[in-house]
Amino acid sequence: MVLPLVAEVALVARVLEVHPANPRWLTSDGGDSALVLTGAHTWSLFQDYDFNPPFKANRYLEGLRKSGHNFTRGWFWEDGYYSPLPYVRDRGEYRLSPPYNKRYLNRLRKRIRAAQRRELFVSVMLFQGWSMDDRSGLRDPGPWPENPYNRDNTSEAVSKQQAALHIGNAQEQQLEYVSFFARKLCSRRNIVWEIVNEAHPNSLGTANASNWQQNILERLRLECGRHLTWVSCPDQGGLTRTEKSRQTEIMMGMDSDLVTPCRPDARFVENPEVADGRKVIVADTDHFRPDELTPEWVWRAFLRGQHPIFMDLTKRLTWWNGEPWDRGENRWKQMHRALGAVQELVGVVNTTSGNVPASGLAQMAPQAKAGSQPGDQKRPADSEWALFSSDKPCPARKKGKGRCSQARANGDEFLVYAGPNETVRVCRLKAHGEYRHRWKKTVRPGFMTPSGTSTANTKGCLKLKNPGEKFAILHLERMMG
Repeated sequence: MVLPLVAEVALVARVLEVHPANPRWLTSDGGDSALVLTGAHTWSLFQDYDFNPPFKANRYLEGLRKSGHNFTRGWFWEDGYYSPLPYVRDRGEYRLSPPYNKRYLNRLRKRIRAAQRRELFVSVMLFQGWSMDDRSGLRDPGPWPENPYNRDNTSEAVSKQQAALHIGNAQEQQLEYVSFFARKLCSRRNIVWEIVNEAHPNSLGTANASNWQQNILERLRLECGRHLTWVSCPDQGGLTRTEKSRQTEIMMGMDSDLVTPCRPDARFVENPEVADGRKVIVADTDHFRPDELTPEWVWRAFLRGQHPIFMDLTKRLTWWNGEPWDRGENRWKQMHRALGAVQELVGVVNTTSGNVPASGLAQMAPQAKAGSQPGDQKRPADSEWALFSSDKPCPARKKGKGRCSQARANGDEFLVYAGPNETVRVCRLKAHGEYRHRWKKTVRPGFMTPSGTSTANTKGCLKLKNPGEKFAILHLERMMG
């Protein structure tokens, strides 16, 4: 699926925002339609590192566009193994305060514009917690000896503890840094501010430190209030399951619009959690072993109300998981295709023809968790993964306060996961109502055949069989009349 390349001024009507009526989703047109973020990302979009031949950012972005994606993650690394850095280096020492490196700012502007020309939203990562440690055995050289905050690299009075916990002088300098780049980049309509990747756990205010991430959020709101903000999980190595859950709940209560919880276990991969509407959930494979995932995960996450994105590694980055990573391997190509296929289906769902009710993704919610009886109002499909339209998918409430009430199916439109040749039952339909059914290909453009119309029985149920040898998504719409 290839998207047309159009003039930059027409790409984004408005700044990306949380959908006002259904905060699981996003919108860029003020709420007329909802969108989901899907995309891939790699480490060198904004910075160069020891890579031969050099990373071709425009080619990578063009590949995302051709795959039908709408989002990528702009990484930032805080150590001298990557360049350019935002900090100026003079006589072997980094200056952590203004003026900042113009080459880094120009690189950000150039790559953000390049993404926008390709109809891609892009996150701007402000800090990199991973760079605050030696990471012995993972990368040579390790990040901390090359870090500007290392006292061997700067004469400014910042200790490693201050930098890692974001307290003292370090926090004052970092807030100044945030203000500068926010003012310079807020004019770009296609950006999302990502606070930090895998920071020290105390950055959420769990112990011995102020809630540093919240302080950064407040500074961004002051300087650049109209853009979305994103908080991703802190480094969770060595934490218990209870501590990890507590961190997730802290994140859910913060002022950010998007969150990425870390749940590095099989349950989060095989059975993604239902998005309850407190936050927009960005499910990033960077935080739970991307080498273990398949295209099925992309669809399961989306049908649970999440926004799936894929960590896209290369052959040169084998140190990340200790094994060779061949980006040309077929299953990674299928991951890209699945992410694009989600966007294709969302486009179909958001396009209403004259003979079906006006619904769209903005009206859709994931069904209840396992435990509800298949066929009831809160779980109308007997599949584990489904979205359905509702008159009230998420009632109006104060931002960030409380979960959405469980939506009740109104019988208009359904998206249902089905395994190979699997028959699925969908209920809560209009009794004797006529429904159009189509089967979406999950790693290819278009729909499968046969498709057609069926009539619900007297109890408002239909049974339909996946006609293919691979998993597929049933798109079911009620016909008018």
